[in-house]
Amino acid sequence: MFHGRIKGGLIIKSLKKGYIIGNNNKMNKGFTLIELLVAITVFTTVGCTVVGIFISGVQGQKRALASQELSSQTSYVIEYMGRAIRMAQKVDDSFCIANGLNYEWTPTSVKFKNHEGVCQKFYSDGNGNLKEDKGTGASIVTLFLTSGITVNTFNVSVAGDGIESGNQKQPRVTISLSVSKSGATAKVQTTISQRNLDI
Repeated sequence: MFHGRIKGGLIIKSLKKGYIIGNNNKMNKGFTLIELLVAITVFTTVGCTVVGIFISGVQGQKRALASQELSSQTSYVIEYMGRAIRMAQKVDDSFCIANGLNYEWTPTSVKFKNHEGVCQKFYSDGNGNLKEDKGTGASIVTLFLTSGITVNTFNVSVAGDGIESGNQKQPRVTISLSVSKSGATAKVQTTISQRNLDI
């Protein structure tokens, strides 16, 4: 130790570090186990939250794109079927359907003589596909252009078409369609009135 007098006072100075405070100062250079566990827990929670938000955003974007594609494809199919059904002709020769009718239908199909005089049919095959048959069955095509689209329901009803006397109603075909892809679903319904007068 160094002893000295400055202005009448005795000053004691230590040449060793930590003499006054003690040697405990050397042990406070790291983290405790509890501090380390708290830090790991905080960083893990923040990391998992960020990853979860990112995955949720990607899935939402995927659903939005699938929904947009469904909307586009469904609009095309409904417009295509509606145009063909609207131009149907009344049958007078039993070539395609019963004589005197405009449409022959079941709950999942509709058949008619189109504006070109060809027998045309739209139907659900029961395996998630919506199909069109023009002619003798040799030209069956699937209506949806994009793969992965599943037809959940396809329902048809016809009103005002009949051969009974006094039927003054113009035939109307109602189509209901429900499709899905990648978790997105679309449901549409339309009613089509025959363009040619039923006389």
